[in-house]
Amino acid sequence: MTPTKVKLFEPGSNETKVDGVLFHSIVAKLLYLGKRGRPDILLPVEYLCTRVKQPTVEDQKKLERVLGYLRLTKGWNRIIDNSPFNQVTTYIDASFALHADGKSQSGCMVFLGNTLVHEGCRKQRLITRNSTEAELVALSDYLEEGELIEGLLADLGDVMMEELVQVTHLVFQDNQSTIKVVMDAGGKQRSKYMKVRAAYVAERIRVKELEIEYKHTSKMVADLLTKPLGGDLFHQHANNALGRLPAVCNRGAKGKTTGKRASVNDLTRSVAAMTCTQPRGEARVKRKAESGEAESGDFSC
Repeated sequence: MTPTKVKLFEPGSNETKVDGVLFHSIVAKLLYLGKRGRPDILLPVEYLCTRVKQPTVEDQKKLERVLGYLRLTKGWNRIIDNSPFNQVTTYIDASFALHADGKSQSGCMVFLGNTLVHEGCRKQRLITRNSTEAELVALSDYLEEGELIEGLLADLGDVMMEELVQVTHLVFQDNQSTIKVVMDAGGKQRSKYMKVRAAYVAERIRVKELEIEYKHTSKMVADLLTKPLGGDLFHQHANNALGRLPAVCNRGAKGKTTGKRASVNDLTRSVAAMTCTQPRGEARVKRKAESGEAESGDFSC
């Protein structure tokens, strides 16, 4: 089960109004929870925040689905990994024209080692013409999030008389056209406004304040905050965000790394034991999960 269906951003046909006071109260509490400990529900909650003035029956159904998902996964916690880190790593992603008014959705996750320390998602303020522009807007908007974390670590390092960050801030992006625009000054921007955004990112790269690398969409953890996902992909990104599975390689960091990198079987067992809430034949699934032989077809979530 996931906290939202694919048609999250569609208002629906039933426009019957519901109790706005109760709806607003529950959404506000969920927003607090999403910001503090459950980033896997942040996308639908951020959308429901835009519906608190005049919520409808369709909005109430979406809210009930989030509550049902939390009830079934109430044992999930955000895990703080004590493995060493030497770098701030940021995942930035965007989903093109996801909203009814043609605007795109941006998402960002900042990691220290395998611990998620900051996340954010929001509707973009301007309409973009293609996915490259949407990714560029997200990239330029969210770059400072990782830079602020890096600056905080630098200040703490001065107090501790220790260099906490030894490697340049790393940004992952899953759109190769956007990377080419900021790395090689490629493409032709439609306005000075977009040129400024591209130039801002390019300057940060030129002065070696950050590095940008391509990350395949299937491994883009920030995709969790840009569009409704389903099945194994959602559960994998959710486990990465909560610290249950590693999202960043700590190679080169000083100190001893605790635990080993999770394998595919580890993910399968995690899904079988914690994520899936609607097993087909509980005894058979449990036996397969314990032996590491569980298959994706054994679950209906």
